[in-house]
Amino acid sequence: MRIVAGLTPPSSGSCSVALDLAPGRIGFVFQDPTLMPWSTVTNNVLLPFRIAGHPGAEARERAVAAIEAVGLAGFQAAYPRELSGGMRMRVSIARALVTDPDLLLLDEPFAALDEITRLALNDDLLRLWEEKRPTILFVTHSVFESVYLSTRIAVMSARPGRICADLPVAVPRPRQRVTRSSPEYVAMCDMVSAALGKAMGTS
Repeated sequence: MRIVAGLTPPSSGSCSVALDLAPGRIGFVFQDPTLMPWSTVTNNVLLPFRIAGHPGAEARERAVAAIEAVGLAGFQAAYPRELSGGMRMRVSIARALVTDPDLLLLDEPFAALDEITRLALNDDLLRLWEEKRPTILFVTHSVFESVYLSTRIAVMSARPGRICADLPVAVPRPRQRVTRSSPEYVAMCDMVSAALGKAMGTS
């Protein structure tokens, strides 16, 4: 993830992204929300503009829109300590979306959340993707989450990490709660589980 984002140089080989990315067109959501505890929701979402030196009225309007998009309207003035874990992750996603990125990187963003919150955020992420259609690279240890969210799944081995399978996901859209009980979804989960077991040497 850090190599794709340009934060860490590759130790060998090269990394290229098949998108014409302008500076600032990459959004990154980490496993931990990494919010500034002394700043309000709005100021946390405004951080990319502050770093770029453009914290003007337009930036604030975009921050408000991003906060509303992730379902946090009315919490603009709240501080991270006043929010639940799921709400803090929504702030982190809003901060990544506020610059309208072409590439969105999410590194196990829902791993620490309870199951109900995780499922809700899965649906929110799909809705946001339908609206904006950025390219998303999403890392997860959950087979079920990967199938529900993805159009393509790359299964990786343990260290040193290698891509062992590249699987297109043909589960129909739109994805909804009932999708998880559909024959297509169940069959795809079985296929990914088998590929993961083979990659980890457990099957």
